[in-house]
Amino acid sequence: MKRFLPIIVLMTIALCVKSQELTDQEAIIQQCIDLPGLQEHFPREYSGNFIPVHIMQYPIQFDEGLNIRKFEAPPVFMSREEIYDNNVGAYFLFEKIDEMERHALVKFSFYYDCTSKSPQYEHYDIKLEKKEHEWVITNFEIQNF
Repeated sequence: MKRFLPIIVLMTIALCVKSQELTDQEAIIQQCIDLPGLQEHFPREYSGNFIPVHIMQYPIQFDEGLNIRKFEAPPVFMSREEIYDNNVGAYFLFEKIDEMERHALVKFSFYYDCTSKSPQYEHYDIKLEKKEHEWVITNFEIQNF
C-alpha cells in the first residue's frame, strides 16, 4: 500500500489541476463576457457593487456548472420567462457558438438598461483563434440598437 500512496497523491493532484482549467466552451464564453466595451453597461447595486451577470438559457442551453466568473461570482442562468419575470437589468443571449479545433465563431446579443424606458442591446459577431492553450479574439463586429 505504501508504494501506491505516492501514485494516488500525484493522480489526485493532477485531477485537481485539470478540473481548474477552463474547457474550450468556458474559455470562449469568458472572453465574450469580458469584452472591454461591455463593462460600462453592467448594472450595479445601490451599494456600487456589480450585479451578477445573467445569461439567458435560450436558444442555447448551457450547463449551469460552467466554470466562468464575472465580478468574482458565477453567472446566473435563467430561462426567457425568468429574465422577463424578474425584471433583469442586463443579460447575455448567446445565439450561436461554432467551435472548431483552433477557431470559433460566436454570435450573441447583450441587452442592457432593460428596466429603463429605453432598453438597448448590442449584437456581437466574434471570431476567436486558439493560440497555444488560450482562446484569443481575432475579430469582432458590433451592431448597436
